[in-house]
Amino acid sequence: MEGIDFGKVFGIGSKLSYDALLIRKSVFVNEQNVPIEEELDDYDMESYHFVGYLISQPICCARLYMKDNKWYLGRVAVIKDYRGKNVGEKLVKHIVSFAKNELETSEIHISSQVNAIYFYKKFNFVEYGDKYVDAGIEHISMKLNLE
Repeated sequence: MEGIDFGKVFGIGSKLSYDALLIRKSVFVNEQNVPIEEELDDYDMESYHFVGYLISQPICCARLYMKDNKWYLGRVAVIKDYRGKNVGEKLVKHIVSFAKNELETSEIHISSQVNAIYFYKKFNFVEYGDKYVDAGIEHISMKLNLE
C-alpha cells in the first residue's frame, strides 16, 4: 500500500500518541479482549510511539522502548481494514530503520504473539526461550540482530 506517512513521538500526551492508543484499543482490547488495564502500562510514557497515516487517517501503530538496556518493539497493530496490504511490513521496516540509524542499536527484541511468529520471521527475527501467556494470549520472545 502506497502513500503511508509515518509519524513518531516520544512519550504520551500528543495527538500521535492518542492515535496510537485508539488503534491499540481497537485491535487489542476490542478484537483480542485484552483488558484495557493490561494494554496501557508505564512503558507508554518512556516509548517512541509510531503511527502510520493514510490520507491523515491513522491505520497502524507500534512502540519502541528500552528495558534492561535492550530495545523492545511492541504493540504492533494494524486496523482491520488494512491488514493483508503490507501495512504492517512497512511499519516494521520503518521502525527497524529508525532503530538502526537513529538509536544505533545492534538488536531489537519483541514479545510476539505466537500467531505472528512468521510475520516477524520475514524480517529475520528469531525465536528464543519458551512460550508463555501474556494477557491470555500465547507469546514467544524474538530478537532481530541489526549488525
